[in-house]
Amino acid sequence: MVRRRFGTVSWGLLAAMAATLAVSCQRASSTQAPSLYVTATGALLSPVTSVQDGQTLVFAPGGGAIQLVIGNTGDAELVLDQVELVHVNSQMDVQPNLAGISFPRRINAGEFQSTEATPLRMSVHFTPGSQPDDSATEIRLHTNDDTYLDGVFTMRFVPQEKVPELTVNPPNYTFLNATATQPDNQDFVLTNTGLAPLALAKVYFESGSKAYRFLGGEPNRDSRIDPVGTGSGKESVMVRVEYTPQNPPDEDNLVIEWDAVRDTGVTCSQNATCQNDTKLCGNSQVPCPYSCGNGRCMCLKDSDCQAWAAAEADAADYRCLTGVCRKPQKTRVRLKGDVKPGQLKVGYGDYLTGCIDFTEVTEPGSSCTKLVDLRAEGPGLVVLTKPQVTVPEGRTSPYSVEWYRLGATQSQECGPVTGTAISEPRYSLTEQNSPVKVAVTYTVTGSNDPNGQLVVSYNAPYAGEEKVPICAGFRKGELETAPPPRAVNVTMFAMPPTGKARKTVVLANRGNDVLHLQGFAVAPQNPGVDPEAFHLIDPPTGAALDLPPNGLLSLTVEFDGTVYEVTEETGVIVLNGFLHIDYQDPFSTGTLRETVNLIGWTNVKDVTLPTANPGTPANHAGATVGKTEILDGGASVGGTYGIPPQGGYLWFMDRKPATSKVFVNPGPGPAQVSFIPDVPGTYGFRLVVFSYDSDSRLAFFSDEATLEITVAP
Repeated sequence: MVRRRFGTVSWGLLAAMAATLAVSCQRASSTQAPSLYVTATGALLSPVTSVQDGQTLVFAPGGGAIQLVIGNTGDAELVLDQVELVHVNSQMDVQPNLAGISFPRRINAGEFQSTEATPLRMSVHFTPGSQPDDSATEIRLHTNDDTYLDGVFTMRFVPQEKVPELTVNPPNYTFLNATATQPDNQDFVLTNTGLAPLALAKVYFESGSKAYRFLGGEPNRDSRIDPVGTGSGKESVMVRVEYTPQNPPDEDNLVIEWDAVRDTGVTCSQNATCQNDTKLCGNSQVPCPYSCGNGRCMCLKDSDCQAWAAAEADAADYRCLTGVCRKPQKTRVRLKGDVKPGQLKVGYGDYLTGCIDFTEVTEPGSSCTKLVDLRAEGPGLVVLTKPQVTVPEGRTSPYSVEWYRLGATQSQECGPVTGTAISEPRYSLTEQNSPVKVAVTYTVTGSNDPNGQLVVSYNAPYAGEEKVPICAGFRKGELETAPPPRAVNVTMFAMPPTGKARKTVVLANRGNDVLHLQGFAVAPQNPGVDPEAFHLIDPPTGAALDLPPNGLLSLTVEFDGTVYEVTEETGVIVLNGFLHIDYQDPFSTGTLRETVNLIGWTNVKDVTLPTANPGTPANHAGATVGKTEILDGGASVGGTYGIPPQGGYLWFMDRKPATSKVFVNPGPGPAQVSFIPDVPGTYGFRLVVFSYDSDSRLAFFSDEATLEITVAP
């Protein structure tokens, strides 16, 4: 940009000159007089057009020099009798040395620019040191300008202004442990990490969600928080928030309005002083919000400030804070209320088979009824919708469903159920009235009867759905994945010295026909952005992709944490990815896809991971067909954090004899699980455990441990 010579004068300076000339003309009509005019340029935090008496000039971050020009915009000679250094900050320097300047100094009328002969040019230099000096350099000019008391003009120079800074810990929060009958609560600690005191204006929930409320009330207006380390006893304020689920996930923001502790700076003895102060109440068209109290002009109510600012679009944001009308700063804390599904426990007699098994019921016209237990395993309500059976689109369902209150019984396998039927479409389940019995009846219509699913919809209060497979006469392959992808992610910690980790995903055919697998793909969650850190090791191909009924196929996934450049400054890095499994389903055209979530952690410091211990083959010596075996991971070690006793153990089967129908894949649960071997041979199991940090709500997963059990006839 090319500047013209006369374009170097700022619009602000031209306005000041015009105002000064107007004053000069006014004086010329009576008595000529000098008019002190001080300009400041250079390392200022905020630009200044002209310096006013008593003004504090703030240096920009890092310091530097502020240049001063002391001039005269009056129509008479200005006499500068003395420049007095009242105080000089130890890290500032005033130049030139005043000892070398002769006083009084005379400044000609109308000369105020640095290029003119008589104005005095000075500068204040600030070089910040390792130990900050926050004091002000104060300069007084003694003149013959009688518009100032005794002709004295004062200005101050300070390092970058001390400002407050509100910090909230935790900065966001997700409630996970609340139920309809047992709310959860969390403390939010408000501290001041700045350099000046702050005051709270208002604390509230932004959307007004009824799921949240304050325990103990919100903080008082004008609650003061001093900077951390002052030792004043007012360095923090605690806000306790309670969450009761309404319609999870309940989301809202906790809003804290705050600003620096300030006052109007106007002393008074009566209201008129405040009402007539042009700085406070310069606009006569709006009501003045200030009145006299405790010797100071101050506002009293938010509504007064909002009426005073009514002409502004954001007038509703004005608050009366520490007696001053202003728009405070806002800090938002994201709140989310969620409830982990799993309070509903579903059980049935064919659990180890993996489906409600009607495959032995084959005579056309015959029927069989089997029971499914629905049990509440927590203090909150589980609101059930009457379960339904679904079958593939276009197929006729051979199934019917009834449900019964606590106490229903079945005298013989496949026989009728005796008990009190539930007639309502919805039922509130508690620990006390559990279990509800769901009776699924299969009536054979032919050899091509379809498999189905018993769908149990519920709200606990988080809306969830449990699906129980039903096996009938229609032949198909059905894919099941272990660990169950809807219940747990496959999480790998790439720890030293290798920086790599491996985990196993097992595919099982739970149907009664061959399952045709199409292939597998591993990818980061953000292709092209995240590095390719997940890999499949020797994925199966060819004939291995045809999985026979009850067959198992193991996939090995590796996470390579060395793809990241890790330095001392690098924090913990978490990468999300996917394992995609494509397969054919006879009920659908084309290819279906099952997706397993992968999570890789690297650069995890100061945490010892847990160690899984599934026991030894010797613990199962003498295992025989039909005899229950108890798998026990209780000897596992938690590391830095403890293993949750009811949910920190993840067992699954990865090997079994070819003709076995057993498959163990319960998802996260207690240390012990059981299985009943149905044919002789070798059964293989894997165990993963996780420890849990209740403060950060992070889970730390172990490597896999394996166990093989030899079963005799």
